[in-house]
Amino acid sequence: FDVAWQAKGAGSRLVLGAVTNLVGFANGSWWRLEALSGGRVELPALATLTDGWFSAYAEGASSVVDLSALTAYQPSRTDQYLALEARNSGSVLVPHFTNLRRVTLILRDTGSVIPVGQVTSIDDAGLYVHNGAVLSLPQIGQATRTLGNDAIWHAEGAGSRLILEGLTNVTGFANSGWWRLRAYRGGQLELPAVTTLANGWFEVYSEGAGTVVNLSGMTALNADANRRFQIGAKSGGNVDLNTVQSISGGSCSVVSDGTGSVIDLSNLSSFATPLGVSELKAINGGMILLPGNVFVLVNVAVQIAGHPVLPPVVSAGASVSLYGRAWHSYWVEALDTRVPDGLWEFFARVAQTNDLQVIGGPPESWQAFRAWEFMADPPIIDLHRNDTEQLRPILFGVTNKAYSVEVAPNLDTAPITWSPSGTITGTMTNTFRILPEFSAPQPRQFLRGKEE
Repeated sequence: FDVAWQAKGAGSRLVLGAVTNLVGFANGSWWRLEALSGGRVELPALATLTDGWFSAYAEGASSVVDLSALTAYQPSRTDQYLALEARNSGSVLVPHFTNLRRVTLILRDTGSVIPVGQVTSIDDAGLYVHNGAVLSLPQIGQATRTLGNDAIWHAEGAGSRLILEGLTNVTGFANSGWWRLRAYRGGQLELPAVTTLANGWFEVYSEGAGTVVNLSGMTALNADANRRFQIGAKSGGNVDLNTVQSISGGSCSVVSDGTGSVIDLSNLSSFATPLGVSELKAINGGMILLPGNVFVLVNVAVQIAGHPVLPPVVSAGASVSLYGRAWHSYWVEALDTRVPDGLWEFFARVAQTNDLQVIGGPPESWQAFRAWEFMADPPIIDLHRNDTEQLRPILFGVTNKAYSVEVAPNLDTAPITWSPSGTITGTMTNTFRILPEFSAPQPRQFLRGKEE
């Protein structure tokens, strides 16, 4: 059965000044410390909570649970946790408690107090703010989930803010469970410095007008095999992922549902998830902000209206497909997501002759992509070998300029002798020109484009 220590009503005090440690019951039930309607529960020497489920709850103005000396919570089972909750201007005082591992912290209403400026760890913590409460954890730089239980960070109600301004890396639990980042009814979940959501299942969800989940520091989303991202905005909610350039790896669902709902992916140029079928959907008046001129898709079903290059409906396909504007030139790079701090490398220059062009077969599971429109100045010549072993040159250049093609026998000695090949482009009407095919020369030759 539960044990409750409670003080209720103005002037009521429960004082246990000599208690330094509380030991719970390992197999079930709670130890509840409750201050209600102006009452005070005072354990100023309590340093440790051990082996059980514990709750510290303060409700009402001048209601206080004083745990000023608490420094440690030591659970013995994976399902045990400590709940700290203050509401309606109540206070739970834990000024020396620095580690919120296996702690659920709930702050309700504007006048409620739980001091957390000293906190340095929030691994396996649940964080909730409601009804205008503001919770800021300025010392947190990373967070890890080490158990299979879901971890929930939740902001609900106008003026409610959960702020983790220094957090950069969030690491899930590989075997099970979700990390749920949620905001409702005008709440703000502020994670502007996060660059990595790794090794797990992640949900990002915003519902209601004025509601925001801010992940504006993310530049990529990469789900591991058998993992998943789930990103949603509903009924006017907003998810800010405006610097994400690529989504890759495992399955990712992106759904904006309802008038006023916005998911900002305005720098996304590639959505390639060979490890799982994904979706990109804007329905019932919802919006997904995307760049307008180029997009790489792999294994993604699309339902989105009014995009300049993406059709309203696209079925998931396994090949690397580039959607762009016909007769424009595009540059595509690839990244090995297995390499920490890896560098983007050249993948393809694309002479786009149709709105949709397949530029590669199924990619490696670890590849991410990004793409942009480009104009080559000085000119670039690419050579492609066709099915008959003929070489097909493509010259990339600048519209309204004219180029000739020159050849040289080698590039080993100076000065290099360049000679006219007889091939000229005439005035370019777009940014590339597909030139006549030819047989591979013997001995070898080098080609370059020269502006006329």
